[in-house]
Amino acid sequence: MVTRLTAEAGERKVRGDASVLHQAACLSDFTNQRTQTLLSRLNIGDSCLDLPPEKWIESEDYRRGRDSVQQLRVVNDTAERGVKLLEEFDQLITNNEEEKHFLLQVVEANFSGKAENCSTLCRPQGI
Repeated sequence: MVTRLTAEAGERKVRGDASVLHQAACLSDFTNQRTQTLLSRLNIGDSCLDLPPEKWIESEDYRRGRDSVQQLRVVNDTAERGVKLLEEFDQLITNNEEEKHFLLQVVEANFSGKAENCSTLCRPQGI
């Protein structure tokens, strides 16, 4: 498997290439330079890759890498990121509820393509 870490990465496919999924496929069929890059960026040693997968648990690099990966906080939910972004935006811009409401109207108008004249929105007094 270690020798595959220097293999040129093929075309990246979001859904994967089903043609490699056959009974003779092995783990090394799925490794390439990107695998090495990922391990390097996560500070995970690759010595365990010299061993058969059933012996990885004996490798200190594997155990440290497994623990590191288990600690990663993964967020891939677009809605969750949007809510977090809006919460941070809400705290940074203003504490005035009328101003917040107006800002959200402007943002909504921009996203919906109706921003030709944002001055026609109901602007709060003093803004």
